Amino acid sequence: MNGVAIMIGLVFIFYVNRQLSIKVLFKKSSPIYSIYGPAVGFFHRKEAWIKMMFLLIMMMIVGVVFKLSIDYVWIMFLLCSVSLPLLLYYQSQANHHAHEFNQVTTFLQHFLAHFKIHQQAYHALKDVSHVVDESRSQLIHTAIETLERDATVHPLYFMTQWCPHFIVINIMSWIQHVESHGFEHNHEILDMLENDIDDWIEDSTLYMKNMHSIKNKILILCGLSLLISLFNQHMLGSFMDLASNQVYQFATFTFLTVVLFTGIKAFKLMDCSWILKSELLWKE
Repeated sequence: MNGVAIMIGLVFIFYVNRQLSIKVLFKKSSPIYSIYGPAVGFFHRKEAWIKMMFLLIMMMIVGVVFKLSIDYVWIMFLLCSVSLPLLLYYQSQANHHAHEFNQVTTFLQHFLAHFKIHQQAYHALKDVSHVVDESRSQLIHTAIETLERDATVHPLYFMTQWCPHFIVINIMSWIQHVESHGFEHNHEILDMLENDIDDWIEDSTLYMKNMHSIKNKILILCGLSLLISLFNQHMLGSFMDLASNQVYQFATFTFLTVVLFTGIKAFKLMDCSWILKSELLWKE
């Protein structure tokens, strides 16, 4: 059964490797360096080794509690070791998606507010370039420089690459209309666009809260399943030697692997964009 357990472990590692290449975690300069720190791979960070030591201690505790043999404990430790970077990656991706959505909506809200004052997109762009991060601010500065060279270019043309959302194209169309025909009689439309953005934020926030709720419920169920298995283990231990029973050892290992896999899938729920593909009107 140890051979079957090793096969299960290899399949599990193969799945993790498909989601996040394991070998890049050992590189000093990693393609995912922006997630774990500038130009630093996962296993080149002191915090990673601290977490690995904590994980080893936890696996030893799990092994004692579930009366697993040392071979199964080491296999579980290996599986948890390759899963830890993936869990952190999903969490980092969730933070990244939230940040991206916040950048888009913050820019649009500030842009419309300043456009209401100046009634010119050029001046509104100059006023809002500081409300976004450096990379997005560079896009805005490039758009300003382009407008200075060619006034016929749409002031928000860069939004087609940044966020091709239907609300964005509505704003772009309205901006073009106002700059061609004037701001008069357009105040109500501006209010409608601002309300659309507010509704967009509210709906997206509610959607992500539901995803968080689903993730937490799955993790709670995983915890409850572990508690139930401990009760069952207590009953089995009253009439058999669990430490030497190979069927129990293999069944418990398989159960813990399934729980770990379920936990990974729960965290993967958070690795989704706040901007749904169904809301995008065009793509590159």
